[in-house]
Amino acid sequence: MYAVNWLSQLQYMEEATPESSQPTTSKKAKGASSKEVGRPTWKKCTVIENNSLQGDDSLQCLTDKDPELLTLERIQLFHTMFPETYLDHLASMTCLYAAQKGQIVSYNKHDIAQFFGLLLISGYHNVPREDMYWSTAEDVTVSIVPTAMPRQKFRDIKKIYFHIMDNIKLKDGDKLGKISPLYDELNDNL
Repeated sequence: MYAVNWLSQLQYMEEATPESSQPTTSKKAKGASSKEVGRPTWKKCTVIENNSLQGDDSLQCLTDKDPELLTLERIQLFHTMFPETYLDHLASMTCLYAAQKGQIVSYNKHDIAQFFGLLLISGYHNVPREDMYWSTAEDVTVSIVPTAMPRQKFRDIKKIYFHIMDNIKLKDGDKLGKISPLYDELNDNL
């Protein structure tokens, strides 16, 4: 509520102050445009208050919607979100994209599951650089990572080949077309 009042006061002050009474700077930065340097520009915006979402029934806790998720083991929960058939699909899309790039690779559902597992581990066990997950140094070692997947294979999947959808089937103008199938799958499974 305070932000709304503060913003409206700033907008009122800007509207009430004539342009000629605004301070100007005598020196302009090198390469600066003809606009005044240092003068803020204000834009009107809509501020959403926290209590405006309380009556929305579509936003509810996932465990309230599906309480059986609490009883599942971690791997069962993972396979609830990403069934093996969908992991097969992701592996085939990744191999297809690599083939379109002129590379022959062979990834399967286990490789994609391990890839997602390593991404999940990197979300809660932070090291300064990604390469350090495969380090043998005592202070940064994560013993499960090198046994799950070699570093180069992880890099290749992450930076070069991983794809959710065939680029040829993308619709024109669909800015989220490459990632929306993943969100659709998660919404369907949960």
